Amino acid sequence: MKFLSLNHQIRLKKILDPEIPVIHSSLRRLLKDKLEIADVGSSGGSPEELNEIFKKCNFMCFDPDTRSFTPKEKNISISPFGLFSSSTKKILFLTKWQEASSIYAPNKKFLDNFLSSDDHTTIKKQEIHLKTLDEVSL
Repeated sequence: MKFLSLNHQIRLKKILDPEIPVIHSSLRRLLKDKLEIADVGSSGGSPEELNEIFKKCNFMCFDPDTRSFTPKEKNISISPFGLFSSSTKKILFLTKWQEASSIYAPNKKFLDNFLSSDDHTTIKKQEIHLKTLDEVSL
């Protein structure tokens, strides 16, 4: 199984831009095989930039937060662990706003400058197991 690097994802996002219909529709026609996409921290579901080619993609979602969405589509699978550069255990800071949860503690001093600061309040800390992408894409 092959996954796109962040650099390739950014390029793909630019190519998929619906404001450029010629490139956009050309890419859709070229996709004969399913595109494998690793979505790390996928609590919000598949990226909307891929809606146009959604059926031509298989999403392998990784999120150790048990509040993550439950996929309804057959081309989405979810793994209840996170990805990291090495196999390890870390503390996950679960926040009120699920998408803000992270292995990095929220910087409250900085976040208090914004109206949504309260959404980033840690409600629970949980030890999680992290794997490498190589471990899961055997």
